Amino acid sequence: MKIAIMSLADLNNYGDVFFPIVIKGELIKRLSDCQIDIITNTIYDCGIYKTKAYCDVNMKEYDTIIMGGGELISPYDDEAFCETYGSSYKGCPSDIAYAWLDIKNAFKVWFGVGAHPVLFDYPELVEHALSKLDYLCVRGNISKKVLEKGFVNNNGDIRVMPDLGWLFPEYIDTGDRCSCAEKTEREYCVFQAIQDIDIENNIEFISQTLLDFQKKRNVKVLLLPIMQTNKQWGERDVLEKIWLASRKELDLVPFGLNVIQTGNIISGAKFFVGASLHGAVTSLAYGKPAVNIRSGINTKLQDLHASRFRSTCFANSWEVLPGVLDRLCNESEDATDIKYAAMYTEYMQYRLMKEFDGLAQRIKNYQGE
Repeated sequence: MKIAIMSLADLNNYGDVFFPIVIKGELIKRLSDCQIDIITNTIYDCGIYKTKAYCDVNMKEYDTIIMGGGELISPYDDEAFCETYGSSYKGCPSDIAYAWLDIKNAFKVWFGVGAHPVLFDYPELVEHALSKLDYLCVRGNISKKVLEKGFVNNNGDIRVMPDLGWLFPEYIDTGDRCSCAEKTEREYCVFQAIQDIDIENNIEFISQTLLDFQKKRNVKVLLLPIMQTNKQWGERDVLEKIWLASRKELDLVPFGLNVIQTGNIISGAKFFVGASLHGAVTSLAYGKPAVNIRSGINTKLQDLHASRFRSTCFANSWEVLPGVLDRLCNESEDATDIKYAAMYTEYMQYRLMKEFDGLAQRIKNYQGE
């Protein structure tokens, strides 16, 4: 049996790179004698796996094709994807989610994907996709509601699952350890941010707030790159500006770590605060608190925290940072919070295991096993 995992891992964003690791790992546990290839728009080597380029493969050779994880079904070609790939790339990046849907005699799946309201601008594209998929399981209730509200002609069978990031610890804990954080010498927290107007106007404020917290609570602050996609997110520039504004008293983690090393750093932190959804999910999956701060309306962040009945864990202004840092530090030391966070994580992981069981069984049924 040949299985293709379609991915935008070559965007080099933490969650997008990690999804194929989880999907491949969980399917291998459940399916015997299967060959699983990870396919991206361009050949990509993340240091953990190497992908095949979409233009170089014959998709008709695959028995099962899975688009796995993230908001990768959103056709951001002009807004983001083309800028990331650069002018040398002549393809249409969102083909990775759509162009293979007319292939016959293959079991076609979207699994753990997020549906952004931007899909309302592409009704024919999405209607066609929904009519061709054999199995559809989205990340969170907002994604389900987007598809139900905007596309009335879908097949009516839209499953909902937790974010794949809740399973990241299983693969982080068995991977390479990272020495960037001196875990045994001093407690630390992780801070991350991306480019936006609000943060540009608050570099000095953020830097000083982090320094004050570091001194007051004796908790080292690590500035950690997570969304290392391209200039569009401006993560490198923002973190370097905050680091320089601190007179280099904050610790800036080197760029270029692989996702296992990045996750390893998050796993050892007291808490996470930043713009990255999967930075937050990784922290939460280890039973550690997390807050996302990002300007504007962000449905995937709202969905994550609302499902935990912790809507205050998403903010769209950096002015809340001083209070957030103290609150997260207190939560990370509260025995009751720790207990129930661990229970929630365990349940999310259980639900994901059940979804993988169901997906594997559907694949077997389709292949006549």
